Amino acid sequence: MSVLSTVNRLFLAFIQTDNQIGIIIPTAAAPITLTGGKAYAFGAYGEFSASLAAQTWIVGVYATPLNTAVDAYQIEAASGAAAAEVVFDRAVIERVDVTAVGTLASYEIPLLARRRLAATTRLAGRVANAAAGAANTVTAKMRGLTSVGL
Repeated sequence: MSVLSTVNRLFLAFIQTDNQIGIIIPTAAAPITLTGGKAYAFGAYGEFSASLAAQTWIVGVYATPLNTAVDAYQIEAASGAAAAEVVFDRAVIERVDVTAVGTLASYEIPLLARRRLAATTRLAGRVANAAAGAANTVTAKMRGLTSVGL
């Protein structure tokens, strides 16, 4: 067996590509509601999961702004205990798709700083919106990858 072949097998065993599955957090539940402070002041953290069931790579966020006005949002993904959250990435939504009757659009935003979180880690997030006049809300879920049998 060549060295290249051995390295390739070790790499494939390490990343476990054959047993990764995508998950949505919270699983089989309504999305959480995040309320942003106006003029890019962040609102309070909302909890996606009090304790992840398995080691998970957090790779994206699904979000639906609930207002019908054009606005921009920043959603922060964080982990850690309540009141001690550590932000690991930020997703940006530029809301420009509003029609005269008010259409709510959902967005899937990949996270560039994908983070691996250990089992039992708390996953949280918060939002800020650009509008100076009022705080706005979004509903959100996180997207992750985990491995079967961890």
